[in-house]
Amino acid sequence: MADPNKMVRTDGTKVTTARHPSWKTEILGLWYTLRDDPMIILLFPMFFASNWFYTWRQSSVLCQALPT
Repeated sequence: MADPNKMVRTDGTKVTTARHPSWKTEILGLWYTLRDDPMIILLFPMFFASNWFYTWRQSSVLCQALPT
């Protein structure tokens, strides 16, 4: 792969690289979000349930699809 810092587009502009946030900025952003809109906390059980359901559902689909 080419180094994005050295790449230049045909129109002469440089390619920008995506900056990945650290875990500290992610936690801080979560804190600001929960402080500004605390009703989001009510969605957390739904997030957990959806992850549980999809994992369970995909496991059952794969078990049926694969011959034993």
